[in-house]
Amino acid sequence: HNPSIMFYGDLKNTITAKDVPYISEYIKKAHPLSYNVVIDAALGKAEDIGVIKVCECGIKPGLAVNKDLPLTGDASIIGVVGERSVSGRFMPQITRLSLVYKMAQTISRGITEYIKLKENSIEYNYFKTENKIEDPVPLKA
Repeated sequence: HNPSIMFYGDLKNTITAKDVPYISEYIKKAHPLSYNVVIDAALGKAEDIGVIKVCECGIKPGLAVNKDLPLTGDASIIGVVGERSVSGRFMPQITRLSLVYKMAQTISRGITEYIKLKENSIEYNYFKTENKIEDPVPLKA
């Protein structure tokens, strides 16, 4: 458990489109120097259903369902859970809950592994502790 990492919202306690402006403002005030990663479900092409995209930019949540919400986050992880219809409407009856759950598990495992790698990296430990490391060697990807 890393106390410097905060999570807001999950599958049980979701942040809805109407919550986004308030939560975004709260996070900016509560954690002004934080780097915010937004995780959201999205609609896309049929062949992209099940794809998880990691982007070095925030997102405009609700865009696929014609919501006009502010840009949120510094980076994003987006899971394509359904196909965008011709009308632009979301059709929840064709979104499989098992897919959403599996994607959430995959994203969660990815974040957990990233945090473990980051905490064990030379650079992280160099700044985290007062130990002096002579010529730190970055880990290879």
